[in-house]
Order: sequence, then structure tokens, then C-alpha cells
Amino acid sequence: MTQLDPSKLPNRLADLLEVACDDMAGLDREHYSPNGSVWHTGDDGGLPCELCLGGAVLAGTIGIARTIANVTDTIVNNSPLSTKLMVIDELRCGNVGFAADLLYGGSRNPPAERARELLGDRDFKPVQRVLAERANFYSWQHWDALEPVYRDLVQLLRAHDL
Repeated sequence: MTQLDPSKLPNRLADLLEVACDDMAGLDREHYSPNGSVWHTGDDGGLPCELCLGGAVLAGTIGIARTIANVTDTIVNNSPLSTKLMVIDELRCGNVGFAADLLYGGSRNPPAERARELLGDRDFKPVQRVLAERANFYSWQHWDALEPVYRDLVQLLRAHDL
């Protein structure tokens, strides 16, 4: 099995989300299918491997084979990798404050405070609304419609030095 190396992943919210978007965009659409409700189902008898944004990172940057199911069973809870995957999942849903708390180690530090400032940013409200309503994508068509929203969130995170 591929070494589950969390050091392959960046340590900033914007960069983590960008890697997840890039990994999802780079997947073979014949062998993978976006599904915001599962991590990485594995290739089940010729059916595409279903995965969320965190699963796209597992398949892309981390290099987990699409044939492997139950990948999350091999990831120890509270490990650096599982934390970064949970951060990506929180960002998928627009939960920037909680994602910042997870990644930066609590709510009493400058990055987490900047994340709370972002929550009041008028440019963030429409992004948050869309993600709250449609974060559970179920197809490439849904993903294609949401990808620009995630890319907008990456830019907002960068603007707030997250």
C-alpha cells in the first residue's frame, strides 16, 4: 500500500482546498465519480470509485489506488493526515471557522481569528450559502457546477491569509 504521508499536503486552508480541487479535476472521469458523502469507495467490480474532496486528495496527491476500498480504516484518527482530510471536508461544506480550528490547533490563534473575520466578509456569504446547500455533490455534472465556487473560496481564504 502507498505510504500515507501527510507531509505531501500543505499546511494552509487555501492551499489544502486548492490541492483538493486540483486532484478532483485531474481524476480520470471513467474510473472515478464525485460523491460528497463518501471518502473513497474503491473500484467495485468495474464501477467507478466514488469519492469526496478528501478522497480526491487520497487518490491524487497521496496516491491511493482506486481499487482500494475502506481507505479511511487505515488512517488513524487524530493523525496529521486524518486532520487534514477532515479540514478539507469542513471546507467542502463551507465550515471555514471549524476547519481553521482543526488545522491551526484551536480557536485562540491568529489564523483562527482571521477565519472568523472571513465569516463576516460580504464576498464570503454567497459562497457559504451555495456550499451549505449543495456541498453533497453526486456526479461530475454537480462537481463541474461547484468547482468555481470552491475556487472562489480558495481566493477568499488567500485574501485573509489562510
